[in-house]
Amino acid sequence: MNRRRMDQRTFHLEELADGVFAAIGRRGTTSHSNAGIIDLGDRSLVIDTFSTPEPATALDAACEERTGRPASFVVITHGHSDHWGGNQAFPNATVIASTLMRAHMMDMVAWVRELQVDPDPLRKEIATSQETLAHTPDMAERTRLEEVIAHYLALLRELPTLKYRLPEVTFDASLTLHGSRRTVELHTVAGHTRSDVFVVLPADGIVFCGDLGFFETQPFMRDCDPARWIAWLEEMEETTYTAFVPGHGPVGTKKDLTREREYLEALVAHVRQVAARGESVESALALRLPPPFAAWQAAESGRFEANVRALYERLAVQKQ
Repeated sequence: MNRRRMDQRTFHLEELADGVFAAIGRRGTTSHSNAGIIDLGDRSLVIDTFSTPEPATALDAACEERTGRPASFVVITHGHSDHWGGNQAFPNATVIASTLMRAHMMDMVAWVRELQVDPDPLRKEIATSQETLAHTPDMAERTRLEEVIAHYLALLRELPTLKYRLPEVTFDASLTLHGSRRTVELHTVAGHTRSDVFVVLPADGIVFCGDLGFFETQPFMRDCDPARWIAWLEEMEETTYTAFVPGHGPVGTKKDLTREREYLEALVAHVRQVAARGESVESALALRLPPPFAAWQAAESGRFEANVRALYERLAVQKQ
C-alpha cells in the first residue's frame, strides 16, 4: 500500500490508495482528531472536520488540491465536537450524519452559543490547567496539560466566529454513495457513543473508524457501550479489510483493533470485579495496567481515571 506523507500545519495526509487520504491530526491543536478525503470520481467526500474552522479550511483546500474539486459531501462519524466543529468551512457540501447523532450535535450547538455569550468558563478552564501545569513534575502529565492548554487557547481564538453547522441529511442504518470511481458505504453502530458512523471502502479494503478506533492511545469511554464496542471490534477483526483509520492515533491494521479490544476487555473486567465485590471506585482507580497499556496509562492518567469512573458508574447502575 502506498502511503505518501504530505505535511500540513495542523495535520498531515497519508495516501492510503489512489484518491484516498487519511488526515492525521496533530495533538495540542484543534485538529487533534483525524479526518479523511475520498475521491469518488465525479465528486469528493470529506470525513469529519476537526474541532474548528481553521484546520477545516486547510482540509477543504487539501481536498480540492488532491481530488481536483471541493468536497460535495461531509460525513460526520459521531457527535463529539472535535470531529465536526469545522463544518462551516464546507458551505457548499452536504453534511451527512446519523439521525441519533444529529440530536446529540444540537446539544453541542447550545454549548458553544453559551460560550460565545460568556467565554469566562473556557478562560477559567485554561487558567486552572495552567496553574496545574505549574505544579506538576511528572513529564507525561505535563505534556498532556500542555496539549490541553494549546487546544483550549485555539478554541478561544476561533470562538467569536465559530458556527456549529448541523447535518442536512441523516440516516438510521446504512447509506451507500456511488461515484464513478468508487463506492463508499456508511454504517451506524452504538459503541463509542449512542450512534457512531464508520465508513467502508469495500474495493480498497479501507475503513474509516471514527472514534470506534483509538490506536496507540487509551480510548475515550465516557459515553460508550463497552459490550457493543467490543463486538464491533471483533467484527472488524474478522473482515478482509486491511487498513483502518482511527479517530485518534496513526493509521493501523487489525493488530491495532485487537490491541484496542484487549484494553477495553481488561478495563471492563477489572471494574466489573471491583463493583461486584462492593468496593469503591477508588479501589478500581488503584489498578496498574500491564504492558503495553501501562505506557498509555502513564501518558494519560486523566483519561484512565475518566474511563474507570464512567465504567464504574455504568456497572453500578446495571446492578440496581
